[in-house]
Amino acid sequence: MKLAETFLNIAADATIYLETEDPLVKDRLIHELDKSFSLLYALSSEIEAPYTKKYVDFVADNHTQNLIALLESDESCLQGVPDNISKWQNQCLVKLSNTYRYWKENIAQGQLRAYFVVAFNNVGLLSSLRMSSYNPLPYQRIQGSGYDTSIARSLDDARKIIKYYWQAKYKLPTSEVDKNLEAWAVEWGSSLLSQFKNRPVTGQSFSFTFTIFFFISSLRKLCEQGVLEVYHHDSHQKIEPHCLNLPSNMVASGAFIRDQIPDESLTPKQYNNIATKKIAHIQTKLEVISQANSVCHEPFIEYFLIPKDNYFDIETQDEKIVIVPIENLDDLITKFFPNWLIRSKYQTSEQPKSHINIEQFVQQGQQLALQLSKIHRQNKIYKHLTLSCITSTLGSSHVDWIPPTEAMSIALVNPKSTMAYIAPEQTDYYNVNIDQRTDIYSLGVIFYQMLTTKLPFSAENVYEFIVAHVSQKVIPPHDLFPQIPPALSRMIMKMLAKNPDDRYKSVAQIAQLLVAYKNNDTLQVTDAYENLVFPRKMYGRKSEYQQLQKSWQNFLDGNNEIVVVYGMPGIGKTDLVNSLLRDVLEQGCFFFTGKYRQNNKQPSYNAWIEILQKFCRQVLSSSPQNVTKWRNMIMDALGTNVSVVAEVVPDFDNLVGKQEPSSPLPPEESRNRFYFVMEQLFDVIVTNSNKITVFIDDIQWTDDASLLLISRFLGKYPQKLFFIFASRNSETSCQKTAHLQELIAAKGIKIKKIFLSPLSLFAVEKILTHLFSPTPNNIRLLSSFIFQKTMGNPLFVKQLLEVLYREKLLYFEKETRTWSWDLSIIEKLNFSNDILDSLRKKTTSLPKEYQDLLQICSCLRENFSTKMLGGIICKYQDCITDFINEATQQHYIVATQSQWNTLSTEHTYKFTHDLVHQSIHASIDEKTKAQIHYDIGSYYFRQDDLSPSKVAVHWNHCIPQLKNEEKKQLAKFNFQAAIRAKNAASYTKAFMYIQHIQKIAQQIKLETKFMSQVSQQEAELAYLSGNFRQAEKLFMQMIANTKDKVEIAQIHAYLVVLYTHIGDWDQSFKVGKKGLSYLGIHWSSRSVLFTLCKEFFRIKRNLRKLKTTPDYFVNVCKLQDKEQEIALQLLSIFMHTTYYGGKLYAFLTALKMVNITIENGFTVDSPNGYAYFAMLLGHLKTLGSYTLGRDFMEWAITLSQKYNNPLHTGRVYFTFGAVVNHWTREFKLNLHYLQKAKKYSIQGGDLMFASYAAVHPLQVYFFSGKNLQELFEETNIRQDFLEKVSFTSQEFFPIGLQKFIVEMSDVSPSRIRKNLTLNYYRNKQQKIKNTTGIIWLETLELKKLYLQNNYQEAVNVATNSLPYIDGAFGQIMQPEYYYYFTLSLLALYSQEKPRKRLNRRIKKNFAKLTTWKNNCSQNFEHKYLIVKCEILRVQHNFVAAMKLYPQAITIAKQNGFIHQQALANELAAKLYIQLGINDTAKMYMQQSIACYEKWGCTMKVQQLSKLLDSVN
Repeated sequence: MKLAETFLNIAADATIYLETEDPLVKDRLIHELDKSFSLLYALSSEIEAPYTKKYVDFVADNHTQNLIALLESDESCLQGVPDNISKWQNQCLVKLSNTYRYWKENIAQGQLRAYFVVAFNNVGLLSSLRMSSYNPLPYQRIQGSGYDTSIARSLDDARKIIKYYWQAKYKLPTSEVDKNLEAWAVEWGSSLLSQFKNRPVTGQSFSFTFTIFFFISSLRKLCEQGVLEVYHHDSHQKIEPHCLNLPSNMVASGAFIRDQIPDESLTPKQYNNIATKKIAHIQTKLEVISQANSVCHEPFIEYFLIPKDNYFDIETQDEKIVIVPIENLDDLITKFFPNWLIRSKYQTSEQPKSHINIEQFVQQGQQLALQLSKIHRQNKIYKHLTLSCITSTLGSSHVDWIPPTEAMSIALVNPKSTMAYIAPEQTDYYNVNIDQRTDIYSLGVIFYQMLTTKLPFSAENVYEFIVAHVSQKVIPPHDLFPQIPPALSRMIMKMLAKNPDDRYKSVAQIAQLLVAYKNNDTLQVTDAYENLVFPRKMYGRKSEYQQLQKSWQNFLDGNNEIVVVYGMPGIGKTDLVNSLLRDVLEQGCFFFTGKYRQNNKQPSYNAWIEILQKFCRQVLSSSPQNVTKWRNMIMDALGTNVSVVAEVVPDFDNLVGKQEPSSPLPPEESRNRFYFVMEQLFDVIVTNSNKITVFIDDIQWTDDASLLLISRFLGKYPQKLFFIFASRNSETSCQKTAHLQELIAAKGIKIKKIFLSPLSLFAVEKILTHLFSPTPNNIRLLSSFIFQKTMGNPLFVKQLLEVLYREKLLYFEKETRTWSWDLSIIEKLNFSNDILDSLRKKTTSLPKEYQDLLQICSCLRENFSTKMLGGIICKYQDCITDFINEATQQHYIVATQSQWNTLSTEHTYKFTHDLVHQSIHASIDEKTKAQIHYDIGSYYFRQDDLSPSKVAVHWNHCIPQLKNEEKKQLAKFNFQAAIRAKNAASYTKAFMYIQHIQKIAQQIKLETKFMSQVSQQEAELAYLSGNFRQAEKLFMQMIANTKDKVEIAQIHAYLVVLYTHIGDWDQSFKVGKKGLSYLGIHWSSRSVLFTLCKEFFRIKRNLRKLKTTPDYFVNVCKLQDKEQEIALQLLSIFMHTTYYGGKLYAFLTALKMVNITIENGFTVDSPNGYAYFAMLLGHLKTLGSYTLGRDFMEWAITLSQKYNNPLHTGRVYFTFGAVVNHWTREFKLNLHYLQKAKKYSIQGGDLMFASYAAVHPLQVYFFSGKNLQELFEETNIRQDFLEKVSFTSQEFFPIGLQKFIVEMSDVSPSRIRKNLTLNYYRNKQQKIKNTTGIIWLETLELKKLYLQNNYQEAVNVATNSLPYIDGAFGQIMQPEYYYYFTLSLLALYSQEKPRKRLNRRIKKNFAKLTTWKNNCSQNFEHKYLIVKCEILRVQHNFVAAMKLYPQAITIAKQNGFIHQQALANELAAKLYIQLGINDTAKMYMQQSIACYEKWGCTMKVQQLSKLLDSVN
């Protein structure tokens, strides 16, 4: 179709609308046509018909008269119009008028969408299926995420659904589907009008209506081609393609019910409450819009379709409406075409059965339930039930299960094969012991599949199955197939209950129910547990759960709140929080849990490591596309730093791939990198997820490093991240919890405290009633005894009942199917009130080998596996599997990961509760404990992937028992573990490892060099922990204990870092010089000039070699001399001090580093020397060459790439972008180098230089003339970064600039982030001798005063700032300062008599501008010309000035300096006003005002506007 033909068809169609008298219809028609034109424009390139001016004018004017005029015009203004336009127009009108007759009533009621579909189809546009960008009715879109009622979306959805349906269910090849897609579309388009005829479509119904029609259209074509055949379901007679139509009584109406709010702008506004949806115990009205009168009163409305993901408990408000649960397309087709049986030539598997054989299902189900009951009576759990575990096909007369061991083998080989059958408690969300009720759930899935031939949930990956099992509601079998008896449907639904307590208590009862059904017997079967099974339901916690749920709802409503749950051990804190899981998953949110453990037996950040492991598992269990998406997002955000996370999170490599080790960094930078990378990672996770709930258990055992990490996330994502913490309130270590509360309060976040008290007697009785139902008469007496012994602690109740059951004081009588006990006997027994003592006694009843294995497990610092236990103690190898089963059955241990977890080839286990762990560990005598730790450490020592920290943790418990060689090895392991802990910012643990080394050193002699390294690590840890005086003391002790000059010099390097960090620049300077003296570099104040000259001539001699060897300075070998290497290291550290300590030492440091590198070789520190020298080169008169400085900068980058060290690479790029590039190249290129500097500095953990690189672009933006309002927003971004990395010492850049912008523009003063006064900052910076902040603020003040015409004050500020000008050395603000200083002096001159001679300051400043202009005209020529013009003006050389001003204006404009263009115009205007040439002055003044307005400088616009008004 040509564009013109399509357009005229719609225009002709529109004339019919215009005949109506309803103004609302006319008004909505205009909106419809606008959107139609947008579609045509989008398709114009495909239809090969461009817009014309007349058409565009019509769209712009949007007048009905233009539409009619265009339609009636004989002018061929659009391409593709037939020659006989009148005849063609009439044909269109007739065709569309016929269409209109079918739709007249609906059109009058606002049913425009469907009419436009038909209209578009008649002109062939829909046949191309190119409507994905078309949204014809924006005013009829239901607001909300994930749902769009536009025709385009509905059509595209229908096409995708049908395409996938034929491929997935009937095995049609992709080529076959793609080949026929066009034919299906044509068939769909040609039959659309007849299908729609007399079947109006109500709102929200396109998705399901188009799907039905597209299904029929594609089915016809596939049958015509012989790909498919359709038979009648009962008679099996073949149905011809032309007979495949909608049933005569079929009405194409309905809706996909979504949790959406109708758009209030819809016309007409008719909303109907059709149903009530129950979510989280809150009744919510479901409303659907009707454009055809009231939905509930239309006689042809029959169905509302409920998608699977939104199938909740729904009660209809109108008895005429049938709620149909739609899980997938198969359900839709089954519902509307129940008599069709489709066969495919590509389908080799067994065709779906023609009917459901209820009798066969009951017989087989009874057999399966009885066989499973026999397994349960042996006190065993099958655990891996699937349909494939049945030994015969469903058509045989007898069925049975394969042995459980065989099923386990199958599950281990292919864990994903069991995913459709696992119970919710088997997922990774619950770390609980499973029981026989788990098998009941799996059997329910199998029964569901046997009856319906499909699974209760459809999912594409592991994670979707997990979410489905935990949170999604199952569609009852009877609702899918009404022929399934309701009794069987109810039985299966009870088996599939999410909570095990709501399922049947035994499989035997299910078998009896099936027998009763087969015999048509209504006898009620007694439901009772046959073994001791504890309820998952929390009794006596209703109030606490409501509090938690309210906090969760507050979070969903946007109110930031953090929950802390308090309670004694075993009180049920974890169970309370886990009860929220289903609510969380129903909202599509992540739920992550982590736990800290006592006695530092876990690595630092253990809870966060668990959280990240669970995140990795959930992502890896999702679709390949989702895995790729997350991998790309993480890699993009973290870059090479992804290895930092991979080194501490075991499963992270599985998500991001194998990574190279992270670059080694100095201690402080390593710590900074770790924290920053963790923040970046959580930024990616949180911002790209819906919402996340994080539960951290036993927060009282956390360490300082973990608390610091937690504090970085508190309040950062108030709308996305919901924190829940659990803490004991009976431990002295609750000071950590108190510290956490202080951190939360400091963030201004509300804390919701939930206190769990012991259960009441009534709650204990409810638990026992549930367990022993049908309840014996003396249940209350037993409850009273249990309550008295346990004081209402749920864990103690459970443990005591297990003791009674194990001693056979509680027992199940199979004949009466009831529980019995003799309370008089129970009361006479001596039960301890100390639960730990009871647990220890319980353990003694186990076999000796089981007790030994439990003791080994209690000494392990991590979860354990059968392989690990066998490696630790070989003599028990044969009984380990039995031990695991027994310990699991008796609730000592629990599996830590689900059976579907494919990241590990074996199951791991942990203790069910900390108290169980503590009771077993406390029962071990010290000698045995030491031997166990030795065996565990030896096991880790033998592993191929040796972990020094794992060996150290255990051998540290048995140091006296170790041999001397083992002690030496242990000292090395402790040292390596200390470094790793330090790099992860876990200083407490690192100190612990150092202390163990010192303990070993007291028993045996260790190498002096090794102990020196240990002392260095101890001092570094003191420094990193903030204990600077202790660090200083330790460094001084190291100096006193060594005579090695190189080592002493290196220690002085550490001291320079320490004094620099605390801002003691004087001491840092002194210590640095003293350290250099140990390396033969003597820089006394008396001889500094001589030394400088000496190094200066050395560099000149080396520079001469460039003439013959251009790459002389870059092709240098690697330095081998250790003393010179330390010298370069100390000079590199000392460099930052010399920047503020004096120019002579700054020059000397740079010269010395370059000379050492050239003459001896390069190290990782050499690029810093090159970069520093490059910064100085252009400013040295003798060597002065900005071009040579740029060459040194390029060489510095080349050298830094040889070492691939991000720390030094970032600093080199910063120097390039901040102080070198703009002297020879356009200074907007600085942004490129500063961006790289920030990237590499973050990778290197160098937050100081990352902060520098973050704020220095503000200079570029400001001095290049970026719009002030936009620049203000940029300052907020930079300030946010400074606060994020906690490096606010550079905030003078953004805050100072904000103050300038507020005073010069219309930005409100209330938006300034902080109140920063110049005097306060001057006093603050003088103390630490950092003059950069002072000169920046002084330069801003100078520029402001000059633009305000306050010249004398500007000169005063500039003069007073001269002592601080070194702080701007090499930066862009340096020429800016001299530029406005000079202009201010010249402005004062203009108020006096003509000056032929200028003062010395103006000459000196102008000479600098001349030099800079000669080196980089694009950056400085406009400044030079403007100052030159002002000089000519004060010298009354007006003619020369008038000739030069236009040149200055042009240069400023060419280089994009809008603010300088404005200033040049302003100064030119003032010159002409001075000369009385007002017309020319006005012209320049108007141009100046326009430029200032573009810059956003409101103050200057107002100032010059007044001046302009005053000019005659």
